[in-house]
Amino acid sequence: YRSRIAARWAALRRQGMSRQRQLARLYSLVADLAFKRRQLAIRPQDPACAGEIARLRGEIAQLTESLFGEEGLVSIDDVLEKTA
Repeated sequence: YRSRIAARWAALRRQGMSRQRQLARLYSLVADLAFKRRQLAIRPQDPACAGEIARLRGEIAQLTESLFGEEGLVSIDDVLEKTA
């Protein structure tokens, strides 16, 4: 938690409010994805979860590309490292 807050403050100081909001959105999407994956593990018969997971992954990919370029990121640790 601390590292996410520190990364958001660093983004705010270095790149402004827009970058900080994008980063906050990314963290929110990652948390939503984790929740949906957990839901799918509990209720594998729920087709809506699978669709929502695909949508969230697409949105995360799009946002990470806009934040960090085409190199992409493989984990939340990469996000924290790039924003620190």
